[in-house]
Amino acid sequence: MNTLKNQLKEKYSKIPNELIVDLSISAGALRVLIYLFTKPNNWIVYNKDIQKQLNISDKTLSKYWKELLKSKWLRRTKRPPTNGKLAGGYSYQIGEFCISEESSEKEESYSLTKTKPINKELTSFSAEDAVSMWNEFASTNNKSKVMKLTGKRREKLLKRIKELKDYKAALKITLEKASKSNFCLDGNWFSFDWLIENDTNLVKVFEGKYDNNKIEEWK
Repeated sequence: MNTLKNQLKEKYSKIPNELIVDLSISAGALRVLIYLFTKPNNWIVYNKDIQKQLNISDKTLSKYWKELLKSKWLRRTKRPPTNGKLAGGYSYQIGEFCISEESSEKEESYSLTKTKPINKELTSFSAEDAVSMWNEFASTNNKSKVMKLTGKRREKLLKRIKELKDYKAALKITLEKASKSNFCLDGNWFSFDWLIENDTNLVKVFEGKYDNNKIEEWK
């Protein structure tokens, strides 16, 4: 008799049994959806990250998005205007939705049950949000994750967040640049604490000081 012992005590996601046996979506689309289940609320939906983690092309991911948006498991709506200006992008939700006869991408109203919002409009960007972004970067780039948001770290983070008009966007771009910089990836100096230490370290990475081509110029 075959048996299974589950030793995972934390960092797991609950997946509906109905989803697992839903043969109306392909295995690839199911894998994308399960990957989304592992993410926290307000996680930034970034196609390149999904492509990298699941080793799929942009064309393939686009196909899976269309497939999932026609299913009852995923919905997206355009982000509402902020202060009278278009925000751009979409808000995604995981849940069990009513399926309209038309394309689900055009469906504006539907009944929601047990939904898990993704990338909804944020009213603020917290220290915890910054730590989550770093830990996601660290998990895919062989860097140390933040185990504890200490008082000193929180104090520095809140100060950094106040210094920039859109710290969230700046941090996102900075981590993207760092992921392509051999100097940052290979150096033990590049850490979460280094990044938040002052008001200049993040700016250096953001402005490309440690880009591979810049490092070559130094040599």
